[in-house]
Amino acid sequence: MTMSDRWPEDLASAPSNIHDFINRKVFAIDDYSVFTDGFDRMNDTVRQTAAKFDVPVIELASAIPPSVDFMFDAIHFNEAGSRMAAGVIAEELCDVVKTDLSPSDVGRLKK
Repeated sequence: MTMSDRWPEDLASAPSNIHDFINRKVFAIDDYSVFTDGFDRMNDTVRQTAAKFDVPVIELASAIPPSVDFMFDAIHFNEAGSRMAAGVIAEELCDVVKTDLSPSDVGRLKK
């Protein structure tokens, strides 16, 4: 599974908790692109490894919008983002485990 990691590239518009996270918890980097580039490399490694071993990848990186509506900080989902991620994961895993999950179940998880 890839990880959602994006805050809009214009970090100046991000809420203070994003700045605090980047400045204190992520090695005090000065250039936000260093942080996002690291996540891009990690997600690419996940995709390449999955392809090598022929396993599916759940693309949370592209499924969860990079917005304060879904992200608590530059890495972690808030409640709405967690629910959306759970819905995406459940939907994707249905194909893998060959079980039926009704659309209403998936919808409930995404709320």
